[in-house]
Amino acid sequence: MKKLIMLSILCALTLSTYSQSKFNKKYNKEGCISGDCANGQGTYVFVSGDKYKGTFKDSLRNGQGTYTWQDPFVEYVGEWKDGKQHGQGTYTYANGDKYVGELKDDVKNGQGTEIYSDGWK
Repeated sequence: MKKLIMLSILCALTLSTYSQSKFNKKYNKEGCISGDCANGQGTYVFVSGDKYKGTFKDSLRNGQGTYTWQDPFVEYVGEWKDGKQHGQGTYTYANGDKYVGELKDDVKNGQGTEIYSDGWK
């Protein structure tokens, strides 16, 4: 009997997580679609369609992660601290331009290189 109850609870939790993920995608709602977006590894989708996949601490982006903006397409891969881009990172833009370097509090700061799609640096 205990096994049946545990199995029922497990099924309910699994369906709840799957339903929330499906709901987020269908209705463009903000939320954690996989993993642990509080303290661990997870994927969080914003109402705009932007997405962050990486490490969280105290429900903030913290550590290594990738943030993808949908409009216009821009991707940042790098370090985060207290919810902000902080440390080494790379921006890749829709037109092929790229920035590789240091950031502090969401701003390019320190050593870095802008590489343009035509090869100019």
